[in-house]
Amino acid sequence: MKRWVWMSLVSGQCAFADGATAQPSMIESLVPFLFIFVAMYFILIRPQTKKAKEQSAFLQNLKAGDEVVTSGGMMGRVRNVAPDFITLDAGGVSLKFLREHIQRLAQAPAAAVEKK
Repeated sequence: MKRWVWMSLVSGQCAFADGATAQPSMIESLVPFLFIFVAMYFILIRPQTKKAKEQSAFLQNLKAGDEVVTSGGMMGRVRNVAPDFITLDAGGVSLKFLREHIQRLAQAPAAAVEKK
């Protein structure tokens, strides 16, 4: 008897099953994938598009005199804004950067803020 139970378990048959099990429908099979897609949308896609819109609005609102940081870490004051390029004044040198490479506004050091 023990050998028969062991062989049926190894072969994938259940001694207690009395026939074929019901297969889930196509819609029931897709429900987990739908939940995964919705979760990925709210975890990854939505925040990324929101950040891209904020960055685009930031780049559109740049004006001369703003202190900015580039994607390469260069800091400078905006001298001129053109449709594709931004000219930065970095320590007496004017440098031309693509608009897309401006990351953020430069922050004042914390020590300077506390002294005021």
